[in-house]
Amino acid sequence: ATEIEQALRATGGVEARTSFDLDLDNIRAGVAYRSEAPVVAQRLLPFATMVGRAHDIQGTWHEGRRVMQAALALVGGADATFERGAALAAYGNLLFNQGDYEEAERVQRACLDVQRALGSQSGIMSALGNIANVLTERGEWREARVLYEENLRIARELGQRWPEGAALVNLSTVQMHLDLAEAEQSALAGLEIFESLSARWAIAHTKVNLALIAVLRGDLTRSEDWARESLAISEELGDRHGQALAQGQLGRVLVARGLLAEAKASLGCAYHLNRELGDQPGVINAYESLALLALEAAEPELSARLLAAADGLREELRIARPDYHAKELMPARERLAAALGEIEGRDARESGDAPDRG
Repeated sequence: ATEIEQALRATGGVEARTSFDLDLDNIRAGVAYRSEAPVVAQRLLPFATMVGRAHDIQGTWHEGRRVMQAALALVGGADATFERGAALAAYGNLLFNQGDYEEAERVQRACLDVQRALGSQSGIMSALGNIANVLTERGEWREARVLYEENLRIARELGQRWPEGAALVNLSTVQMHLDLAEAEQSALAGLEIFESLSARWAIAHTKVNLALIAVLRGDLTRSEDWARESLAISEELGDRHGQALAQGQLGRVLVARGLLAEAKASLGCAYHLNRELGDQPGVINAYESLALLALEAAEPELSARLLAAADGLREELRIARPDYHAKELMPARERLAAALGEIEGRDARESGDAPDRG
């Protein structure tokens, strides 16, 4: 489990993913054995943590959550140990992936308490970044930026290159709301680090960020290039989450360019992948993108249903709508209201409920 998790984290390679799939029955048996045998229960948390991390990268989040939740419940206690801190971080990340932000924040703050009690700078660094991820999704961007910058400072102080790259890319996600030039600079710096480490999984995810930054700067061509490059890597690696992110961004660009058939294929793929992953924020983004597509395809009623579904899910999960999404959707909502008004008026005229005004 440790070797597979490390290989997935380092490169996200096909060989590591295949090894995980082949060993999955053994890994499941190992989790069950450690859960039932008192003599080895003390090793359950570190073992489950490696399995949970592998599930995280593999995109099998439902099973990863079950493993981590069961292990933490079985071991119990609230001791400040390295094993417990690592387990909380892994569990919190799986919760975050599926949009369970309130519980993810609670778990990551518990992790931060453990890491501070241990005096672990690397643990504190990771916990700060994980909490900032939650704050970013809630729209608390300035608070998140402070944590990301501290996360980055510690990574550089420790000389840890992969965490430094991750901190830079994460920082770019909040800088998109504050300063696009800074966001691009941070993402490119992170990309340079990941390329030096041949961390292809991280490279693919970084290029999705760069695709979004490019479209916000009005460069649809560069955005499409970044998205296609990201998608090619994720498809080669078998990274379903990476594919969903890239397909979603690519589809949005294709809608803006008026390539509706291609956009429908990309957005449909993103939607189905996000449903399989249990990625609720991803489903929301897919609904909104498909609503834009439906409006461009002269299907206003379908567009309205999709936007209503996205709005309802955002409210339920307390997920902030980024300013750039709000600006993108505002003219679409105005067009939609006008189109629905025309349909309502036409239906009324046809039923005889309103005079025909020509």
